[in-house]
Amino acid sequence: MKYLVVLLLYPLAAVAQPWGGIAGHMAGPPAPSSLPPAELCSAPLTGAVAADVASVGFNTVAFCNDFTTTIPNTHGTGLASNWLNCNGNNAPVAGNVWHLAYSGSTNTTSCSSANGTGQITQKADTNGGGGLALNIHFLASQMVSGNTGDDVIGIGTIPYPNNTGWSNTTSWAHGYFEWIWRAEWNGGQGFSGLSGHNIAFWSDRGITAQRWEPDWFETIFGCCDTVKVGWGGEHNGLSFNYSVNQAGYHTLGVLYTGNTAGTQGAFCVYIDGSLLSPTGCLTDTYVGGLTVSQLRNQLILYNGIMCNGAGGDISCQTPANFSSLDIWVKRVRVFTCPNGPTGDACLTTNVFTR
Repeated sequence: MKYLVVLLLYPLAAVAQPWGGIAGHMAGPPAPSSLPPAELCSAPLTGAVAADVASVGFNTVAFCNDFTTTIPNTHGTGLASNWLNCNGNNAPVAGNVWHLAYSGSTNTTSCSSANGTGQITQKADTNGGGGLALNIHFLASQMVSGNTGDDVIGIGTIPYPNNTGWSNTTSWAHGYFEWIWRAEWNGGQGFSGLSGHNIAFWSDRGITAQRWEPDWFETIFGCCDTVKVGWGGEHNGLSFNYSVNQAGYHTLGVLYTGNTAGTQGAFCVYIDGSLLSPTGCLTDTYVGGLTVSQLRNQLILYNGIMCNGAGGDISCQTPANFSSLDIWVKRVRVFTCPNGPTGDACLTTNVFTR
């Protein structure tokens, strides 16, 4: 996605890529997972993913936001009362964790984190059990043909277009990345592949140098895929395609490892703690031997319409057959090696794969 929905022209270019290929596939959509009553940052990993993450030494919680507990809260790395910066033109200030990014002026005026109001906020998920969650709410009325910024609403750990605040607490290299989420449209209808709807959880650096853009999860071509986009000469188009019933909450996890020789990287994808079958890992070569600065990426979440895989294209929703699109997020976590929070790229002797 690049800085498109995350960068301006970075995400746009990535979004337009003809990603294909099926390296892993789920025979059918898994049923919504059974989750504990509180998604605390201290909750242990479960299932196959727990052993795999531990085997590479990624046991340190470098980042965790718990949206099931009233904000402000100190769970994990915490969410202050000003956790959301609603103007991507502004540099980060103390307390900011997420920033409006890759959203047009129409969306910007509706951004608010206060008391369950606005389009990006913590509020009760009535159709998802009634508990608190982060809600990112997109309206069909906001769409403008040819203007990607008005066709998506998203947040990142770095503000855009300000693009400052890069640090070891706002960007990460290798690690285990995890979200608990669900989706719906028109305030209650479970997500079923609404044409052109793109939900995306991804990472990018937004630099012109050679780099990998890990798109941990997206629905740009239907549900769902995990993709590695290469920039500046890196290999492109490596992907998984699979199905998930997003009407109920699921846990998505991606284990991203890179070898100490700087020659290989690998993604392993887990849904509700289980590795995608028959094989849930993709391995590729770092063509240029990426540096740590090229590997450290921010986190990005967004929601909107991108028909035919292209930013600004709303042709498949003209006229729109929906009024609103919602994604609900209970928790976001990043596990790294012990020195990951202080800048280590968390390289391993060999990449983890199965």
